[in-house]
Parts: sequence; C-alpha cells; structure tokens
Amino acid sequence: MLKIQLAPEKKIILTTISLAIFARLLYWLETGAQAFRDSEGYNLFGINILNHGTFGIGDQPIAGISPGLSLCLALFYKICGVNVLAWFSCLQAISVSTCCFIADSARRLFGARSGLIAGIISAIYPQFLNLSITGDGRSLSVLGLVAAGWFFIREYETFKKRYLLFAGLALGVSYLGRVQLLLFPVFIPIWAIARFRFDLKKALLSSCLVLMGMSIGMAGWVVRNYMAFGIFMPGGTLAGYAFAAVNNELNFNSGRGRGENMTDTAPAVFSKDSEWVNPDGTLSEKFLKLPEYVRDRKFTTATWNWIFPNPKKFLIHGGFKMKHLWVTARTGHWPGSAWLGPINVLIYGFLTIPFAIYGAIYMWFATPEKIAGFCFWLVVAFYTTMLHFIFEGHLKHRCSFEPGLIMLAAYGITIGLQKASNKKDT
Repeated sequence: MLKIQLAPEKKIILTTISLAIFARLLYWLETGAQAFRDSEGYNLFGINILNHGTFGIGDQPIAGISPGLSLCLALFYKICGVNVLAWFSCLQAISVSTCCFIADSARRLFGARSGLIAGIISAIYPQFLNLSITGDGRSLSVLGLVAAGWFFIREYETFKKRYLLFAGLALGVSYLGRVQLLLFPVFIPIWAIARFRFDLKKALLSSCLVLMGMSIGMAGWVVRNYMAFGIFMPGGTLAGYAFAAVNNELNFNSGRGRGENMTDTAPAVFSKDSEWVNPDGTLSEKFLKLPEYVRDRKFTTATWNWIFPNPKKFLIHGGFKMKHLWVTARTGHWPGSAWLGPINVLIYGFLTIPFAIYGAIYMWFATPEKIAGFCFWLVVAFYTTMLHFIFEGHLKHRCSFEPGLIMLAAYGITIGLQKASNKKDT
C-alpha cells in the first residue's frame, strides 16, 4: 500500500482546512443556507463595483462602510458570476485562510502540537463560523490581522526586515476590512519597543517599515474619499453614528453598552429642541438631507458634548461595554442557529479563556523569549479594548484579538498535556 508522508506543518494545515470547511458547511446548512443577511450592503456594493466601477449606489459614491469585502466579492462575482455560490466561496476562502494563519502562527511560535490544537479550535470557533456566513467586514479585517501576526512571527524567526513591510501591508488589508484600525498606527511603536526590548534604534526602524506598508492600504481609501467628496476623510462616515448610538443618556440608562437599535438610540444624542430631531425623537428631514460626512461630524460633536459634562457616566458605561466585550459569551448574536450560542459558552468560557490565562502565565515565567514573537497580539487586545471602551462593547468585536487568545489557549493545553504525561511517566 502506498503511504503518503506529509511534513508536520502540512498535516496541521490539511487538518485545519478539512475541519474548517466541514464545520462551515454544517453551519450554513443549519442556518438554512441563508445568504446576504448581514452582508447585504457589502454584497450590493460589490455588485455595484462590478457593474459601475464605483463603491456606492449607482454612480453615487458612499463611505459608510469599508470597501475591502465588497472588492473581494466583486472579484469572485467577476470570476463565478453573481450568485450565492460565489458569495459563499468568497467568505469561506477568507474564513478558512484565517484558521490556517492561526494554526501556522501557533506552530511556529509554540510548536507542532500547539499548532494542531489552535487549528482545531479556530476551525470550530463560533465567532469565526458566524463571520463565515454573515459576511461582515470584520471577516476580512481579522484575516488581515492574522496575516500580519504571521509575518511578525516570521520576522521573529528569521530577523528579516522585509516581513515587517509585509506585515504592514496585511494591516492595510485589515484596515480596508474595517476602518476601526484607523488609529492602530499610533500603537505600532508600542509593539516595536516590546519586540526589540527597548532597543529604540531597532524599534524606530521597524515601526517605519510597518507603517510604510500599512500606509499603502490606507492611502488608497483616503485618496478615493478625497476624489469622491473633496475632503480629507481617512475613516468612514458611520463612525460618528456608531459613536452617538452608545454614548448618550438613553443608552446609558439602558445599561447595555451595546449598539442595538441604533436608529432609536443615535438621535438621542441631540437635545430635544435640536433642529436635527423631530418631536418623536427621530432624525429630522433637514438632518437627513445633509451630506453623509456632515451628518457624521454632527453626530461626533454632539456625542463629545454629552461625554465631557458626564465623565462619571461615561466611565460607568465603559464598564458595561467591557463586560460585553470580554465576558459575555452567549447572546442573540447567532442568528439561525440554536446550538452556536451554547457552544460558544463552552469554547470561549471554559476552554479558551482558562487555558489562555495558563498559557500566558507559563510563557511569562518559563519561556519569556516567546513574548517578543507574541507581543503583537497583546497590542491588538489592548487597542481593541481601548477602542470599544469608547465605542460599542459587544462580543462580536473581540474577534480582533481572539486569534491571540486561541494561540495562547493552544499553548496552555500543550503545556498541560506535557505535564500530565511527565507525571504519568514518573
């Protein structure tokens, strides 16, 4: 009988791909093979890019959401035609690639067994399963982050600086998936100082290389917005809307810290006698006729006008946001699925978090040299936490740093198994 010998890294990738595809097919069938649920906007804009060459509605440009996922969908529609299969294939390619990057990053940093465990967890991880169907821009953003993390680990392995430029390019892709990464360049020097252990010369050079790569992806969106709207606009035009929806008296009194029913909560940031709202609390016709970037700025200004006189309320509200970001494991976040919520409680609450804590403690005390390769994910977790202390707190947003948690959990499980095996032998 012919036996095919595969290298360990290939076995890990093959296992991850097989399990990821199988789990995603099951989830898609369980949800009734629904397409275009959360991705309806991205889908329509992808079709518009294909038909009109414009990111918008017809020839009218928009900047409310990031263009990355719509560009990917347009590419798949160009190759396969506009149909559900092309939509599904695009999302699965992004999702499965994410799992592979997580698995190989864990393998390179923590060993083959950790890589295999990380691949298995990521393949069945509820957050990633959900993104593989709902088609949110976060799916592309997470892929960009895990690709950047992989390049940072390659630089840690080889000391070749070209990987830093590639990591920056991957961060640019992540930014095009979700513009929430707009302020992340400010945090790149923190990564560089941790990576090179306070060697400021190396940290400065490395930061410049990463920022150079990231600026390429960011520049395309900034230039496009300037050409379309005639103003400098590095972010999107829904940031102020999302900012207002969770930072106002109505949302504070609800104690949610989340942005559900934004249509109801965002107008509450304006005073009742404002010209921008109707007596029933809805946005006025005068406000809706303003250009979208002007509306965005008015939402932002009104929100700061609520925060500055109410710092105590803002800080208390931030605590509710952190609860939803870090602690909440099961909500109505899993449309169409009866089992994904309970599975998330088990995987996140009873597997990922406990073993990630154990893995982090072991890494800190027993293998501190690995911190330099892993510190990118610490910066991502810190940045995401700070960002969503200000914006909406919701479990869906932690997908940005969950790859790092999965890698740490895989390392913790590996160490636990090794210790159990050694104890058994003795």
